[in-house]
Amino acid sequence: MFITLLIPWTSIVAMQLIVAGEEFPVSDFEPQYCLATSRRANAHYVYSEEDLLAKYSQQFKVKKIMPAAFAELQGDYLYMLTTPSRQEMEQMIADFGQRQP
Repeated sequence: MFITLLIPWTSIVAMQLIVAGEEFPVSDFEPQYCLATSRRANAHYVYSEEDLLAKYSQQFKVKKIMPAAFAELQGDYLYMLTTPSRQEMEQMIADFGQRQP
């Protein structure tokens, strides 16, 4: 299994400063929650993809089609969204995952 780790440039600079014994820089951006959630192509959800992308258009960052090797375990489509609110993130989780009875 291969794991890809993406580290923002600001984090790399901060790590270098900490190792060098320098003071940690103050962050100049608002902390964000990042949600990575997936859906299956053959499942029937309460909300369509179009409805969700319209509702969360400001939070939506990317949609990826998962490779077949991962799709069986993780879902066919990966969606990534960001929000400063944990409550909104929890609502996104519910909205993206809610299946029709």
